[in-house]
Amino acid sequence: MKLTKVQDQAIQARMALIVGAETFDRLFAGIRFDETDGPLLYVYVGSEKIAAEIEDNYSLHIAITVTNHQPGGRTSRRNAESASVRAAGTLSA
Repeated sequence: MKLTKVQDQAIQARMALIVGAETFDRLFAGIRFDETDGPLLYVYVGSEKIAAEIEDNYSLHIAITVTNHQPGGRTSRRNAESASVRAAGTLSA
């Protein structure tokens, strides 16, 4: 399911609240939450290094946030842990 621009921005705003301004500016500036495919969320970021750090440290937070923004949205930690956040590629400049 392709995410709307509003959903993308809502996820970004929630992540900014969770990680704080400094981390958000370092890792999430320019990120695009693009689409879901079953339990996968495709995310586009500026580099593979940033993608790896986001995936390693924040994938559970993102999965919970995305699940809560879907119709019928409540989630448990167990449901969110079965979701995966994958860097689908890097953004073009």
